[in-house]
Amino acid sequence: MTSLEQAVRLARMVPRVVRIPIVDGESDDGPIEVMRCDTSVIGLTSDLSVRLVQAACAAAFRVAVHDIESDRRTLNVTRPRQVAMYLAKKLTLASLAEIGRAFHRDHTTVIYAIRRVEQLIEADAAFAAEVFWIESRLRFGARP
Repeated sequence: MTSLEQAVRLARMVPRVVRIPIVDGESDDGPIEVMRCDTSVIGLTSDLSVRLVQAACAAAFRVAVHDIESDRRTLNVTRPRQVAMYLAKKLTLASLAEIGRAFHRDHTTVIYAIRRVEQLIEADAAFAAEVFWIESRLRFGARP
């Protein structure tokens, strides 16, 4: 998905997004103007990448990033992986397919992970606090 497609998707989701015109290349008719959404208005952080979210979750759960990306299905690896997928969707502009590729998985696995983390957040206050702590560190600039 291109930056323009992401901007259009965000603009449709939140009608009152602040837009800033930027020049993004030239065409035969002159400069092309692209509208970029100010993602801070809707809680997305454009400087975050899926890789950074993976690293933060790996550090918080004390596992290696390559374990999060691996095929292992033990709980000590799957839970950090699911949280990383959840936070990647919540905090980045990446699509489900892009998140899935970063984890070497299908987008449907990402959907499952997001739903599972949402269920666990509702059911377990300690887990919810841990996810919120990781999210806060990512959102407010503390990097692993």
